[in-house]
Amino acid sequence: MTYSNLPVFVGQKNASTITESNSALVATDVSIDYPTKMAPKRFLGQEKRPAIRASLKSDEQVTFDGPSEVGISVNFLVHTNLPASSETSYAFLLDHQLASATGTNFFPIKVGDNLFKKCFLDSYSANIQPFAPVQFSAKFTSYDPPRLEKISVDNSPPDSNLENLLKSDKIVYGHTVEVSNTSQVVDENITSSVSFNKNYSRTPIYRLGDIVASKYFVDAVESEMKIESTGLTQLINHSGTKLTSELKFSLKSHDNQVINPFTSAIGGAGVLSILANSGSTVTSQNYGMQGGESLLTSVTIKDVIV
Repeated sequence: MTYSNLPVFVGQKNASTITESNSALVATDVSIDYPTKMAPKRFLGQEKRPAIRASLKSDEQVTFDGPSEVGISVNFLVHTNLPASSETSYAFLLDHQLASATGTNFFPIKVGDNLFKKCFLDSYSANIQPFAPVQFSAKFTSYDPPRLEKISVDNSPPDSNLENLLKSDKIVYGHTVEVSNTSQVVDENITSSVSFNKNYSRTPIYRLGDIVASKYFVDAVESEMKIESTGLTQLINHSGTKLTSELKFSLKSHDNQVINPFTSAIGGAGVLSILANSGSTVTSQNYGMQGGESLLTSVTIKDVIV
């Protein structure tokens, strides 16, 4: 089996099935982690086994010790010309109520022909470098994954001409990103790279008699942005510095197209971008230099959302 037989699809919020058309990610790799939560069966008063015995019986070795939740990690690019001019597969990256609703909604994910249900976003990150495609990574937890199935390929995805549609000038690059309001913290004319990560902490609630969680409580949502450049606007004080306006990196292609998973239905609220909200805190700065070289600086901005 090759990657061409294992496309990655992300469906719509709170759905249990996927319509593959318009759901593909431009994935570069995917990893599925099936752990088990077991504990060795050792009880007080249990008879010792003879040393010559090779192993215990399979039903005597371990005991079921917790839910088995499957992890999904995927790396992907963002593209403004997915099939049918739709970017709905990127909706999970937005906190809008039509998307992840700040981590409270789940999504179905297909890898090849295996369907993973109730997939909640745990975290995602983005890395922006000049003249390189913007790289995204996302991690999910599936609370209702396929069990006792074979790894199934998808030999006839509906978007079989996807490779023909993936024109390089529709991929978002670092030098096509539009920068807004970074002058609050660095000299925006000489920003060299941006890294961003966002984490969603969640508690699944398991009822007696259930093997799949019934509710999922969002405990915390935080993001962190790190900007590297060759200049600082000003040095922060002992309590950090608050942003007075939204700092944003708008993801655009060479022809100035944006990614809007919901078309124009909700306007700018649905446009995919990397941002630190007004009120976020500059928590650390760093600068250094060597003889004959440029001043190198970095700024870390944290945004506590929930």
